[in-house]
Amino acid sequence: MSARPSARRRRKPLPDLRRPLFALGAIGVLGALLALVGWAQTPHARMRMADQGLPGQQSYARARIDDALHNGIVAAGVAADSVVFAQGWHGAPDVIRLQAPAGLVQLNLALSEAVQVAGGRVLRGERHRDDSGEWLELRFGTASGMTHRVVARRERIAPVPPALPAGRLALVIDDFGHNLDDVALRAIHLPAPVTCAILPDRARSRRVLTEVRRAGKQALLHMPMEPEVGAPVGPGPVAVRVGMSSAEIRQIVAEGLTGLPGVVGVNNHMGSRATRSRAEMDAVMAEIAARGLIFLDSWTTPLTVAHLAATARGIPNLRNDMFIDVDTDDPVEIRRRLEKLLQIARERGWAVGIGHVHPNTITVLEEFLPSVDPADVQLVGLRELILDGARQPGS
Repeated sequence: MSARPSARRRRKPLPDLRRPLFALGAIGVLGALLALVGWAQTPHARMRMADQGLPGQQSYARARIDDALHNGIVAAGVAADSVVFAQGWHGAPDVIRLQAPAGLVQLNLALSEAVQVAGGRVLRGERHRDDSGEWLELRFGTASGMTHRVVARRERIAPVPPALPAGRLALVIDDFGHNLDDVALRAIHLPAPVTCAILPDRARSRRVLTEVRRAGKQALLHMPMEPEVGAPVGPGPVAVRVGMSSAEIRQIVAEGLTGLPGVVGVNNHMGSRATRSRAEMDAVMAEIAARGLIFLDSWTTPLTVAHLAATARGIPNLRNDMFIDVDTDDPVEIRRRLEKLLQIARERGWAVGIGHVHPNTITVLEEFLPSVDPADVQLVGLRELILDGARQPGS
């Protein structure tokens, strides 16, 4: 009698899909990398990398803007013998002097459009008048630096423009508002356009703001933000904290700004935890953007995303380069850091430093600031530095 077939049939083993899936994944990653490499070689990508100050891209941007200006000058009908070109050495901007055949407004529009189409930026445009008539100065470049100055007159070739300083330095003094004692008054009246960052809702916040205005200085809202867990000092009762709703954060920032009318922008007080959280920073920047203000990322942590949130909102902003006194009260060290900021400004074209309302800091600044040669490094207000063609964060 023959054996009956088993009721159960053996299942065929499933094919091993790990290798083909891995291969597909590798092909996908390779394709993405190739696409990224291809994108990085496009003019648009290279100009955006120049905006971020990436090595090797600034020379490309300079050449591209140079071509754009040449084409724009030709298109504007400027004769070749009415143009004088001087190359800038060691990173200084090239200078183009010319005689405009038509109005200065038309020339401004033609050159600005040509540079923007090429991916460059119009950093500044100014009209001047002297004994010889009216003249125009335009500054072009990327978000990481100026590459060209164009100077034009109607009647004749424009003269050589005044030399630019090697760099510019903006100093911010934090933590105003607790009192208006002798140290605070000396800080406000320092012999330079320092920017005063005032804490909200402190005993003397409004009185400090009044004194800052009388001194002709600029003020920021020094917005308290949550530090890392375990920080020895807290930000105070009213602060931007991780986990707050967007509406709560916007209300806190709005109240701080309303309490200090006329401030030019905001920087963060503490915030090593809060500035790492994009959701909270997006809410902060929404309120700042709605009011058309600037933002300074105090850079209390290298993991901050505050500047990224500000840039995403179109807020003019920069990052702090160095605290001159946050961990020291030694006058020698404070001065050394100020010298370092000057060096950064010379090499990069600009720098931002933050100090505090501390007796030794103010004493050093009273001695140091008058010694800074404006032909070397120009001391400027933070708002001027940010809005006058300063780079976006990362630079």
